[in-house]
Amino acid sequence: MQLHADGYFPEQFAKVAAGGLAGGVQGYVLSPLLLLKTRVMTDPVFREKMTTMQTILASFSVGARVVAGEGGMALMKGSNVFALKRVFDWSSRYWFAEIIENLAKGVVGGELDGIQKMGCSLLGGAISSVVTLPLDSLVAKIQDAKSAGVKMSPVQMVAKEYNDGGFGGLWNAYMKGWEMRTVHVALTTVAMKTWSPLVYDIMFNKGE
Repeated sequence: MQLHADGYFPEQFAKVAAGGLAGGVQGYVLSPLLLLKTRVMTDPVFREKMTTMQTILASFSVGARVVAGEGGMALMKGSNVFALKRVFDWSSRYWFAEIIENLAKGVVGGELDGIQKMGCSLLGGAISSVVTLPLDSLVAKIQDAKSAGVKMSPVQMVAKEYNDGGFGGLWNAYMKGWEMRTVHVALTTVAMKTWSPLVYDIMFNKGE
């Protein structure tokens, strides 16, 4: 926003860029945890009947097995794709929400209130979710336990899905579950784009 104040960027570009770059940082920080979560969800051992405590203990052992069997850097497998996805995620969420806010301002003839901004963020997040879901699915496939040790680029993975099942196979592989993904992303966009600034203003500008 300082670069915007100094005249380098328009305000809308600055907001979208800030959201996207923060998303990229988030991607690298969370990538190891995402990989472990994916391994827990896809490892065959968790298909067996276990008690809650056995499941918890087995989950904690996943990270140790990944490092022992694939090396320490295996925890960062798919991190570049995930970080890029997060840049695209948050850039598109902010961008779509900003576009809708500008359109809404023209309709109401002025600034938007909190409820109206929430509505714009919901719609912007919903549109973004449909656009970015294929990347989300691609990251999960890269980090899947079944892909451990498999040397295949993201492009090769997509090509294989197409060769195996055509466009229908691609849809099932990368767009399945888009309905709940849309709800999740829409609500997340409201939380980060609309609610977070309000909380920030309450915390730091209360006396103004």
